[in-house]
Amino acid sequence: WLAANYGNGRFGNIVGFLDWGGASVQIAYESNEKIDGNIKIKLKNGKGELKEWNLFVASYLGYGTTELRKRYLKTLAAPSKQSTTTDNQMNNDGIQPESQDSPKQENHTKDEQTPSPAPSESSLGSQQFNNTNSENTNKNNTISQNENSTVKIPIILTDPCLNKDYTLVLHEELQVIGTGDFTQCTEATKHLLQPIKNCTNCFADGKANIHIPSTEFVAISEFYYTMHDYYKLPDYYDFHSVTQISKEFCSYSWNIVLNQHQNHTQGLDLQCFKSAWLVNLLHVGFGFPLDDINLRCIKSVNDLPLTWTVGALIDQISGVDEDYL
Repeated sequence: WLAANYGNGRFGNIVGFLDWGGASVQIAYESNEKIDGNIKIKLKNGKGELKEWNLFVASYLGYGTTELRKRYLKTLAAPSKQSTTTDNQMNNDGIQPESQDSPKQENHTKDEQTPSPAPSESSLGSQQFNNTNSENTNKNNTISQNENSTVKIPIILTDPCLNKDYTLVLHEELQVIGTGDFTQCTEATKHLLQPIKNCTNCFADGKANIHIPSTEFVAISEFYYTMHDYYKLPDYYDFHSVTQISKEFCSYSWNIVLNQHQNHTQGLDLQCFKSAWLVNLLHVGFGFPLDDINLRCIKSVNDLPLTWTVGALIDQISGVDEDYL
């Protein structure tokens, strides 16, 4: 918030701030409401004049891309009653990845302390196949070859948040095949806004329970990358433009998407998933209106990088200690 408003006219034109990283999501905006999360910011300008702002600031841990995707896949796999995988076959996230070669994910995400990269499906055990046989979906998990050996046939589930024909191997007995349906993906990810275990700051009943002001907001990190990496959309967010291009992108087969983006495949497998989360987070979680939303998805303002280090520097140079006053 400090970096954004310093770069946006030296605090002359106050904007709200959003950040979406690998583990959490943050929001900060000027507010005079007496609610939990309000803080007072005090700075002195070059003339020694004191400036004050009342802010609402909140960080929602567990709602960033990395943690969100883990929870989504765990939920997706949960209905599979036929799987014989035991608890010790799974890792702490309920997923047992298989090693393979897959596009490496670029570090696009940032959190308050340590940047967390948004995962590619490869980090969760993905594998692509040119030919996918889904006829075994409803067959038994094993087929006897002889009295002493069996061949395990994986259970195959579908995921609307993956491009068509993309195959994700969760473990040897469970695979997920993409169907590429953005509308279904937004519905499938909406439940992720519900409170999570051991959460100190959650979306109550799927909503942040705050009143978003009509002021301009700027959004960084995954907000920016989701809008720009593959969609090349303008900085100003528009719900209708995002949903239209997301529906088109998600509907493409994985091979078509790979051919279209041969020079930039990092994070490509998560684009549909992140697009759906972008829409749900803004309009369901935070309650931004579908129309007349004043939101810019950027990574710098007036050539000033929007990073926590810039904000920390401003606070150290111009911040006012309450005890000193």
